[in-house]
Formats: sequence, structure tokens, C-alpha cells
Amino acid sequence: MHPAIPLREPRAELSDQLPAYIDRDVDPQLRSALRTMQNTGGFILLVGAAASGKTRCLYEAIRAEVPTWPILVPDDLQQLDHLSAGRVVIWLDNVGDPIAEGRISVGTIRKLLAVRRRPVIVLGAIWPKQYEKLRTANRAVLPPGERGAQPADGTDAVLALARPFEVAPHLSDAEMERARQVAEFDPRVGEVLAHPVLDGATALLAAAPELLRRLSVPGDAIGGRVLTAAVDARVHGHPDVLPARLLEELTERAYLSPSQRALLVRDWFTDAVTWATEPVRGDIAALRPHGSRPGTIEGYQVSDILVQRAGEQASITPEQVTVLIELATPDACIGIGAALYQAGRRAGAETAWRRAAAAGLATGMFNLGILFSDDDATQSRAWYLQAARAGHAPSMTSTGYLAEIGGDPTTAQHWYTRAAELGDQRAAFNLALMAERNGDLATALRWYTTSAELRDVDSMVNLGTLLADQKDVDGATRWMRRAAEAGSVMAMGNLGQWLRKHGDLTEAREWLQRGAEAGGSGAMFGLAALLDEIDGDLANAIAWYEKAVDAGSTRAVNNLGMLLWRAGDLAAARHWLERAAETSEAKAMANLGELALAEGATNEAIDWFQRSTAAGDPRAALHLADIAFRAGQIQDVRDNFTAALRAENTAMFLALGHALHRAGHPEPLHDAFQQRAATAHPTALLISQMLMMLGDHPAVTTWLKSASLDRDAQMILGLTFMLACDGHTDALRYWRDRAEVEGRSDYTAVLDLLATQTAQQMRAGRLPPPPAP
Repeated sequence: MHPAIPLREPRAELSDQLPAYIDRDVDPQLRSALRTMQNTGGFILLVGAAASGKTRCLYEAIRAEVPTWPILVPDDLQQLDHLSAGRVVIWLDNVGDPIAEGRISVGTIRKLLAVRRRPVIVLGAIWPKQYEKLRTANRAVLPPGERGAQPADGTDAVLALARPFEVAPHLSDAEMERARQVAEFDPRVGEVLAHPVLDGATALLAAAPELLRRLSVPGDAIGGRVLTAAVDARVHGHPDVLPARLLEELTERAYLSPSQRALLVRDWFTDAVTWATEPVRGDIAALRPHGSRPGTIEGYQVSDILVQRAGEQASITPEQVTVLIELATPDACIGIGAALYQAGRRAGAETAWRRAAAAGLATGMFNLGILFSDDDATQSRAWYLQAARAGHAPSMTSTGYLAEIGGDPTTAQHWYTRAAELGDQRAAFNLALMAERNGDLATALRWYTTSAELRDVDSMVNLGTLLADQKDVDGATRWMRRAAEAGSVMAMGNLGQWLRKHGDLTEAREWLQRGAEAGGSGAMFGLAALLDEIDGDLANAIAWYEKAVDAGSTRAVNNLGMLLWRAGDLAAARHWLERAAETSEAKAMANLGELALAEGATNEAIDWFQRSTAAGDPRAALHLADIAFRAGQIQDVRDNFTAALRAENTAMFLALGHALHRAGHPEPLHDAFQQRAATAHPTALLISQMLMMLGDHPAVTTWLKSASLDRDAQMILGLTFMLACDGHTDALRYWRDRAEVEGRSDYTAVLDLLATQTAQQMRAGRLPPPPAP
């Protein structure tokens, strides 16, 4: 928190350090989030300029919502990896540099937030330009494939875990009105409001104009160069404490002119920092001494108002970069390299990271792997491997990823497993993907769960989908909801459609609406379907299908065409159905055939139905069969039935067999049933169900009479039970008696049990109806 301008006259009711607080517009939302996070934990990030009031805003929110929670301000960010206490606030304050340097990683934040029974609230602040740079930073090793393995997470993934709130640099009209009320009893606020140029009231309270004048119009020429060197070093990634020796040598070697250097006196640096550390007002100074022991100055901290505002125009020369890197510690070179990399100064970044790597810092090696990933795959791979062998989990994940896309799954699994065991959630996610692709669903569930519990949203989405496939309703709902609550637009759509499937239309509608408004094509599709099929709201359903198509949903194209047809706009319907057909969607081709039939264009309809049938749509095959029957071309339908049977296209041959039977040509279906029943083929039971539904029980009972318990026992049991369920118990009694005559007591007992169960269900009226084709 920045020091504030002082009171001109002390007043007992006012703090000398803190002006009275001006309620900010963001306060209600920020405090609501804090209340929620008391139970769940979470990461809050305030985005705002230096001296915009971010820290004070957070401080007042904590006082209001979690006043009894202890606040941990870690001296060393490595302490975060070992934190086990719950119900604590972790105050990270300015997080931009630590995130860019990798000192705050996505794994660290996820571990802090993973255990909901011990909620932890992480608070941070960041400047807007840093936020945008880090959000868009490309940390990928190589572009990942769709749903494929991913490289190690980067800065954007850290920020994705946070709930950001913006603190504006200027007071809004409503905040100005509240400031006027505060000014009535705090003269410092009144002084700010009376300023002729109201350049951000909070910045004025922090004496920003005076600080900028100290830098731009220095009263001491050498002191001004020291201050400029300090600002440049911070802007270009050096940690906030600048060692005195570094600042002195950096200024002397890279910021003084030859004449200034020649005229230096023995205590020039002491004189310069004495001037630079003089307060511009109250306790507010451009440069502040820093020490861990009483009476010892180890370094200096430059005002972040200068770092942000003056730093926006800062331009450091290659020579100054070289000297800075030479004088900085290897640890500091990590951040210097990151700042130079983000500024597009690749050579400087490489120099800084090579110095860090030479000192054995794995993060430097990892960053060199990123640096070379675009143009030197061999060097990139070598640096990742060196860092992985040094125990750096993100590098293990990147090494595994490169092995996987290079066709070496064994090596990939080795490095992914090592990284996952160190808590790297992306490695766990990749292991789950590999296991799922290999059909090892138990392992996939285990690693997805590990990664999801570390708050990886992609893992939550995939875990929810996998559990849904396994009919685990509670587990699927829980993880889909957690992913949706974490902001996954895909999960919002998935959860909405899942809840609709299970009868909760109210919540389904809420999630589909939220996902659709957030731009999710799947949620738009689900909302359009709900509006059409449940509400009968054709106009709004069409509107959302149109938005889904614009958002890239291919499956919405066909549905949009069909709804436009129902709305009477045949030209638009044809346009969208043809768009869908261009993607080889069989259903759209069948729909175009039906549209052509409705318009009397039989030849065009036949063409579309043939294309749809070739793409596997049984409905189109039925249309072709109907056209063939009307034209007397029965053999064409028989041939298509036989081809579908040989191709094991069950849906197609059942549909065509049904059509042939209803048209008075049951022989192909009879022959197929007899051949498949004789070999106990699984589709024999499906064909028998269709025959029974068509009322053709003799076709089934005739085969049964020729069957043998020695050869056909499984088929006999299945068919007799199905006939009994359809009200035809003669076959069950026949085979029960025959089993007794043949002395087959094992089958007699089974058939007695089937007869008892069938009788009980018939009395209770619970017999299942025969399935539809």
C-alpha cells in the first residue's frame, strides 16, 4: 500500500498513515466473492494502475468479510508450496513479476485451492499492461492438437484460475460523490478534490505528480541518473529490491556520461541516493532503502508509480541490458529474461536465461526451451530435458509432450508420471488422455480425478463426460457443475444438457443460458433445442441456432435448416441443409431428400436419399425402399438389405427388413433370422424382436421347434423368454417339457424360473413392451 500525503495538522479521529476510505464501485462484487470463497477458497486478482487503490480496496474488503482470518504475506514464495493451514488469506500483492518469472506457478495456486474443507483465499494485484501481456503470453512448446496432450501450463493458465476485478484509475461519478462526503471530515481528500488537474484522485493521494517531477526534473543530476537506472532495472524485470552494489555499478557503467563519470567524487553514490530517498511529501519517496537487519541498507526499492508511469516510456539500450544482466544475480536474471522476452528482445532474454541456466536454475533452462521452440527444436528439446533431469516438473511435462507427439509414448508416460507425482496437473491430464485413448478407463479416471482436484477445468470437463458415459449420475453432475462454476463455457453447455436429460429443466435452462451468453456453441445448441422442443418457441430457437452456427457449431446447421422449413422459409431451409450436407452429414442429406419430395422433385430426392444411405442413414434407406416399392422395384430393396446384412450395418438391415416385411416380402428377414439364430449371432435376438413386433411370431416359433438344447441352448432361453414377455408362453412350456423328457434338469430349473418370473410380471402388469425398430 502506498504511503499517503500527510495531514497538515494531526487529528485524533484520523489516521496519519491512511486517509478515510472512499467506497469503490467494485466493492460489492469483490466482497460478495470473498463471502463465497470463505467456504470454497479462491484466487482474487485486482487489476489496476499503480496508486489506483487496489491494495486499499483489498484491505478494506478483508476487514469487512474475513476479519478473523490470519493474513500470510510470504517473504519467500517457495513457502507457498508447503502451506497446509486452511482458513487463511495469502496476500501476494503485486503478482505480475513473480508470475512472469515462474515464481508463482499454476501448480502452486491449484494446490493451495485444492482442498475445499480447508479453504484458502489468495489475493493479488497486478497492473493492466502486465495482466494483458501475461494473459496472451505464448508458453506452449508446440501448438496442441484438439483434445490432445498439452505442454506445460504458462502464465495465462495462472491468471485463468483467478477471478479478476478491475479498479479504475479515475473515480467514477458515484465515487466522486462519495469522495466529497469523505472530504467533509478528511482534509487530505478535500485537497485532492481541489487539485486543478484531477489525474486520478487515488494517485494524487499517493503524491504521484510529485514523484514524477522528482524523476523528470531532478534537482541532482547524478541522483537523477541513479533513479533512472533503478526504474529501468525494475521495468526490465529485476526484482523490486535493487542491491546497492548493483545500482551503483549499473549507474556508473551504463547511465553516466564520460564527463559525469570523470567528475565523480568518492561518496558520489551515497550523495545520490540521499537525494533520491528524500521524501517528496510526508513519507513518500521515489527511492526507499531496504534492509533485513537494523541499521543495514542492503538495497533500494523504487516507487512502483514511477515503474509503471515512467516505465511506459523507458527505453533501455543493449549496452545497459548487458551490464544489468552481468551485475544481477542468476535468480534475478529469470525475471529480466522474462521482461525482455515479452518486449520482443530475444537476444537479451537468451543472455539472461543462459546465465541463470549456467548457475543450475531449472527455470532458466525451461525458459530457454520455450525460447527455442519456434525455430530450433533440437535446442528446445535439449533444454527441456536438462531442466527435467534437474527436477523441474513443467519441463518434465514438456519433455513428455515432445516425446508423445514424436511417437514415443513410453518416454512420454515416464516423464508425465514423474511430473504428475510432483503435483503437475497438466501431466496428470495428459496421462488421463493417453489412458482414455488406450481404453484404460480406470487409469484415465484416476488421473483425471487427480488433475481435477487440483482445479484443472479441462480435467473436470473430461471427468464429468467420462463418468456420464459410465452412468455415474452423481459423479458426472458434481464434476460438470464444478467445471461450470469455474467458468468453463463448454461445461455450462454439457451440464445444461445433462440436467435436461435427467429432468431438471429449471437449472438446465439457467446453465444453457449462461453458457450461450458466454459464447459457448454447445450451450447455444442446447438452449435452442430446449426452446424448440420444450417451450415451442420457434423464433427464439431459430435465433439461437443461428448464433450457434456463427460460433462454429456444425451440428446446429442441420437443425437450423429444419426449423426454417417448419417456419415456412423453404429457400433458407435449403441453404442451411445444403451447408450441412457439404460436411457429409447423412441426416441433412436425408432431410434434403424429404424437402425435395415435398416439392415434387422425386429424382432430386432419390439422389439425396442415395447419398444419405451411402453415409449410413437408415431413414434415407426407408425412403428409397418406399420409392422402389411404388415403382415395383422390389429386388433393389432386397439387394440393399443383403448388402447391409453383409456389412453388419444393423440399423440399416433392420430398417430395410422391416420395410420389406410390411410390404409383404418377409422372406429376407426370415432367412436372416434363421441363419443368425443358428450361429447364436447377437443380432438374432434383435431380428426376433422385430418379427414379434410385426406380429410374425410363427417365424420365431418355427425355428425354435427345430432347435436343440445341445447346440442352441442360449438362443432357446432368450427367445422363449421374449415370446413369453410378449404374451406367447407356449414355447416356454414346450421347451420346459422337452428339457424334462431329455433329462436336462439344469435347463428345467432355469425354464421354471423364467416361467415364474413371467407369470409374476404379467400379473403385476410390468412386462416390458417389445422394442421399436
